[in-house]
Amino acid sequence: MKRIHYQEGKFAVGSILCALVPKNEEVANDRFLYNYLHFQRESILVPLMRGATNVSLSIKSISSVEINLPPIETQISINKLVDDFKLKQDIFQTELKTQSNLLSKLRQAYLQEAVMGKLTEPSQDNVQTLLKAIKSQKTELIKQGKLRKEKPLALIEPEEILAAANRFEIPDNWVWCRLGEVCEIIMANSPDGNSYNEKVMGVPSINGPVEFGGKGAFDKTIKTKFTTQPTKMCEEGDLLICVRSSTTGRTNIAGFDACIGRGVAAIRPFIFDKYIHYFVIHARYSIFGLGRGSTFPNVSQNQLLTIPIPLPPLSEQKTIVAKVEGLLENVSLLESENKAQQIDVQRLMGAVLQEAFGRR
Repeated sequence: MKRIHYQEGKFAVGSILCALVPKNEEVANDRFLYNYLHFQRESILVPLMRGATNVSLSIKSISSVEINLPPIETQISINKLVDDFKLKQDIFQTELKTQSNLLSKLRQAYLQEAVMGKLTEPSQDNVQTLLKAIKSQKTELIKQGKLRKEKPLALIEPEEILAAANRFEIPDNWVWCRLGEVCEIIMANSPDGNSYNEKVMGVPSINGPVEFGGKGAFDKTIKTKFTTQPTKMCEEGDLLICVRSSTTGRTNIAGFDACIGRGVAAIRPFIFDKYIHYFVIHARYSIFGLGRGSTFPNVSQNQLLTIPIPLPPLSEQKTIVAKVEGLLENVSLLESENKAQQIDVQRLMGAVLQEAFGRR
């Protein structure tokens, strides 16, 4: 509905289409009629539509439309004005799209430099001390029943380090370890979100694709009233990652405690969480590549646990995160300006056309 297309030459008209053909081309130019109705369709055609489910626009309603019809010479001049402006608009929009793509690459480049240790100077801190502290923390959580004991992860083979080093090298005071050594990975196994009982307290549920947007980006109003107590929950501040379908690898930070659906996994770091968050966001395309399956690529818990991660000392992690957040904030400001410019171009087009069509 309300889509308008300009077509030259002879053509067949489908049953759900209506063709407008000027009775006298010396009085009404077909291209002018197209421009007039196309750019003012929201105010002219939409109010004439009828129906809730199967919306329709009758020929009688279209025939009743009143238009401001200037002399034919003016119509042709307006057509040229529209063509010239659209050409400039397309050039400007292409440039803005190019800038947007460059900003996305810049964002990824900053994350790449962060996990390579290029944003900070090496410290004298011992990262092995950090690993021992994490191991002790995990042992204590297991004793308290807050963490399930898992099978020991295999040592990182020299070939894996070599493969990673071919992509980038890390400072000498860093180490390669597995994601499962420094994080708890919670794979969802929650009840069916369609099964609920109004008498059971509502529990926020996160089941679908997520996109990184900062803490609290989820809608807290999404609730599912489960008939049984959900067993797989994320906590506020956990990093969530999609592990199935075409959205595999997309991430976000949970802004509230919630039940997670089968397509989502929660990553809960034992160390400074934001460094892990940025590493996983940086590695999202590599994680997508781990997926198995032709229709819906799935990433398993073991695949997440065994991902190699470059680990700096804790003091460097905090410095890296501070620098990354400052750089990404600048990128976000530029992205906001880019979007605002795109909106301004659309508004300028509307203003020019309103002037041209005499709708002041």
